[in-house]
Amino acid sequence: MSKVSRELTFRNAKRKISQLCAKLQLNQHCQDTAFNFFKMALHRRLTAGRKNDLVVAACIYITCRTEGTSHLLIDFCDTLKVGVYELGRTFLKLSSELHINIPAIDPCLYILRFAHKLEFGSKTHKVSMTALRLVQRM
Repeated sequence: MSKVSRELTFRNAKRKISQLCAKLQLNQHCQDTAFNFFKMALHRRLTAGRKNDLVVAACIYITCRTEGTSHLLIDFCDTLKVGVYELGRTFLKLSSELHINIPAIDPCLYILRFAHKLEFGSKTHKVSMTALRLVQRM
């Protein structure tokens, strides 16, 4: 890959990462981390033969998992209009090949998010705390 081609690839990836992170309301730190994962994937030739949007989304999802944000794989799929299995396959391949230890998902991260979506009004906090206590006892 020529230097010009590599720079163009980096520029396009940075733009796509920035756009997707904006849609998912992720901060600059997450953008930078995702871009670093993308550079690692490109260096190891893991982007060849894969759709650029899927690689970018997988890099951002890896970032979300390592940073412990409350984003689900399906959030990315809905935003990109792609299948969960398609993006999941890319995510698993990249995380495996890059030797990234992906922590297990803590279900407590999602309780407050979904409690807000269920519109409990003034009882949202109380419902969230009750749900958290239930999950912690499991």
